[in-house]
Formats: sequence, structure tokens, C-alpha cells
Amino acid sequence: ILATTHLEPIPAGMIVAAGGRTGEKSAEAATVLTDAFISAVISRNIGRMIGLSGAEELFICGMFGRLGQLLTMYYLNEHYVDINRRIDVEHADPMAASRAVLGLSYDQLGTAVARKWNFPDTIVNAMAALPPGELAPPATESERMAYCAAYARELCDAIRIAPWDQRVEALDAHIAGFEPAMPVEGRKVCALIARSVELALKYVAASGLKQQRTPLLDGLNALSAMADTSAGASRDFAGPAAVESEPSAEVKSA
Repeated sequence: ILATTHLEPIPAGMIVAAGGRTGEKSAEAATVLTDAFISAVISRNIGRMIGLSGAEELFICGMFGRLGQLLTMYYLNEHYVDINRRIDVEHADPMAASRAVLGLSYDQLGTAVARKWNFPDTIVNAMAALPPGELAPPATESERMAYCAAYARELCDAIRIAPWDQRVEALDAHIAGFEPAMPVEGRKVCALIARSVELALKYVAASGLKQQRTPLLDGLNALSAMADTSAGASRDFAGPAAVESEPSAEVKSA
């Protein structure tokens, strides 16, 4: 539907920096970018938790993971509204909903455009959806980065669409699905979510975006409050150094 050769190569940083502040789509953009900050911080903190040497790059990977969604919102808004209806009303998976409407998923659109814009392979690979089926342990640093980015992206998608009374089950299913490749304890994930949301909202404020109440944010906040009902979930966290709790100096000065 959207030929990448016809896209004006607007730097995605401009969308991140200003897209949610002004204009007729400002509230929509702020909503998408709020979720992008959350996913980006979770991605980076997962990387830190497993000792990934390139964990800092995961923040960029996480932010650009919403590129396909942002492009659809700006250039194909009627389709974007239809996709959101399928997600919010029918509880459809965002990738399935976008594929049904656009003919390709948000991930596929974002990676195609990122490749056209000559993004580094590390970022492009981390933006792509993981193959279906049981995950094999990652063999390279690039694969580990892609898994961390996908872990955060799929976690956010699962919590966004889960009915309010099924969020704990959705989290447990997500953790179990990644366990063969990325065994992370449920209690640590729950604590990481709470810390990541807190930091992501600081990034939103520092970036000048108007904070939006989003289904993802509501779901993660509720999940943090209910964490002790999840199998093995606890707010106890093994070491505060594993996750970041303050924005970087660059963001604070933005």
C-alpha cells in the first residue's frame, strides 16, 4: 500500500522530537511515542539484565520499533483508525491487525522503510518480528539484541490487548514463550516493568510531549499493582543497578 520509494525520507528523529507536540495528530503521536518510550526502556533494561554489551543501543531499537505505526498514522490515517478499532474492540494482535488492513505488518513496514533509509543492520534486525514457533537460543550478539527488542515489543503488545482480568496470565504466557531463549524470572520482569514505566514517563516529560493515558500504560500500571498474584511475581528485584531509573543528561536537556 505504501511504496517506500514515494516516502519523503523524514528523519524519524524529527517525528520523535516534534511529532507529538503540535499539529492535528499531536495527541495520537504523543500516544504512540509514549508507548515507544516504554518499549524502548523495557528493551534496554532487559538487555542490561542479561548482560548484553550493546544494551544502550536497544533504546534506539525500541524507539524505531514504532516506526511503521507512526508512518501509518501520518500517511494512512484511515487505515490506522481501522487497525486501532480491530485492536481495541476485537482485541486483535497489533501485527495481525496491521497485516489485515495494510497487507503487511507494522514491523514489516517499519523495517522496509528503515532499510530504505540505510539504517544500520543492527537496528533493522531488531525492528523485525521474530520467526514463529519455539525460539532457539540466540547465537550472536546481534541476535541477542533482536531478541531483547522483540521481548519488549511483544510484552507491550500482549499487555495492551489483554482484557483487564487476563493481564497476569498474559505476562506469564509471554515469559514462558521466551524462556527457551531468554530465561528471565517473572519476579524480575514485574519489577523491571514498574521501574521502566517510571523512567519512560520521565523521558516523555523531558521530550516536551503531552503525556497521554494509553491502554498499554494502564495495563502495565495495573499489572505492577497486581504483580504479587502472578506465578513467581514479586516486586523484589535483584539489584537496582540492573535497570536505569533516571533519564540521561541528553534527554534532561532536551
